[in-house]
Amino acid sequence: MGVIAFFIFMGALLFGVWEGWKPLDASYFCFVTISTIGFGDMVPGSANFENSEAQYQMIFSAVYMMFGKSTNNNQK
Repeated sequence: MGVIAFFIFMGALLFGVWEGWKPLDASYFCFVTISTIGFGDMVPGSANFENSEAQYQMIFSAVYMMFGKSTNNNQK
């Protein structure tokens, strides 16, 4: 349970800074993404992808989501 809480907290910090979301919105996005509910009401990547920084952010977002979803499989 602590691993999932850590992932949500760290993801909320990152997405809050990158996307300019409020902390509660970023936490909500991370929870919905990691728990595989995926409503689609909040989507990262609203920035322009022509610069390399935004491209790296999307790559990191995909890696975050993959590892976050894998934490659900290991919880008992």
